Amino acid sequence: MSRARALQRLTPADMIAADESQGTEFKASARWNVHTRQADKSLRHNIVKAVCGFLNGEGGNLYVGVADDGTVLGIENDLTTLESQASVDGYELFVRQLIDSSLSTPTATTVRVGFPEIAGNVVCQISVAAAGMPVFAKPAKGGNGATDFWVRVGNATKQLHGDDLLRYKEDHWG
Repeated sequence: MSRARALQRLTPADMIAADESQGTEFKASARWNVHTRQADKSLRHNIVKAVCGFLNGEGGNLYVGVADDGTVLGIENDLTTLESQASVDGYELFVRQLIDSSLSTPTATTVRVGFPEIAGNVVCQISVAAAGMPVFAKPAKGGNGATDFWVRVGNATKQLHGDDLLRYKEDHWG
């Protein structure tokens, strides 16, 4: 591989073709359950956990509208659940509000949202930079319950507790 090719950025299609990894995660949807074929609010927390994991790790890219096997599904069904805001602008607003209301730290400077077209389908690419301090996710059910600490480990997002969390914090942030 030439030096110029090595420095060239991977496209979203290249990243999806390379499969899930430390820096790449796929979610079929954030709002539409592909199995029950209806809107499902519980899917939103999967997005929060993935973003939190990237923030607490080395950063990465979350692709919404891509199945676990890398099949590009697109976000069309998610868009239909937004009703009057059924556009990529409305979807970005939904994503930003979800993340900002669910995490312990504002994410405006560490999270970018884009909408690349891949194989004729629009997906949502959430690009996350590593955070400079621990970030916690509010519980899925809301309320004042204990917050959760998620981190990206290989091609999975893992929750850490107690000693494991303290050890990770010390190793990662000093």
